[in-house]
Amino acid sequence: MVFSTKKVMAMKKFEIAIKHALSLLFIMFLLFLALGSSDSGSSSSSSSDSSSSSDCYELGVKYGRCATLSMKGGQCDPSDDIVMPQRCRGKDETLRGIKDGTASVY
Repeated sequence: MVFSTKKVMAMKKFEIAIKHALSLLFIMFLLFLALGSSDSGSSSSSSSDSSSSSDCYELGVKYGRCATLSMKGGQCDPSDDIVMPQRCRGKDETLRGIKDGTASVY
């Protein structure tokens, strides 16, 4: 089967657009998972000091990196394969960490 140059270029652009769309959907899915149960922890004591915020950021980086590597068919470090603790779900620091962890793979 012979394709014209225009057809090949159009198929390549389509392939790139699909990859970008899938990446965005995956990031949205990660954010959905991180925000999933944020309401149930809202009545707990608010002892969120800077070390707790930093911890949630680091956990978010690990979570985002591992999930993205898994999606791309790679393997993540077993220490990065975590379940997000309730205290970090829905926090801005966690979401920023997930975004940064995802971006570190690309």
